[in-house]
Amino acid sequence: MSDLYVRQQIRTWMNDPAMEIPFYDTVNAATNPQEDIWVTADFNAISREKLTYCEGSWTEDGDVSLIYNGLPGVGDEEIFMAAEKDIKVFMSQRDATRQLVITSRSAINDFSGGGTNQAYQIEIIVSYQYQEI
Repeated sequence: MSDLYVRQQIRTWMNDPAMEIPFYDTVNAATNPQEDIWVTADFNAISREKLTYCEGSWTEDGDVSLIYNGLPGVGDEEIFMAAEKDIKVFMSQRDATRQLVITSRSAINDFSGGGTNQAYQIEIIVSYQYQEI
């Protein structure tokens, strides 16, 4: 589970007015998006390591899956174009405290298994490193 600071910062960036796709926080929350295309985030800490014993500094490496949801049966062009535009904005974000750094992102992956879900889903996995002070 990602640190709360990581979750809060990612949610803030996803709600930035420069982002065009609406963000819904679906972690333990009931949501009912009405938009044709919307995005949510799934957090996954991969490792956590103590850097110094005297000061208690920690580093955390993890991934955030940005899961884009779209209408089924209408192809992938519209959702791909929207996701590619927004991920450029997301990747330009910088944490003012420099505690959280986005290190890389994946290519777009099909997430839903094609037409088996009620929505068509794609994901972009964003890797991060967090320094707890």
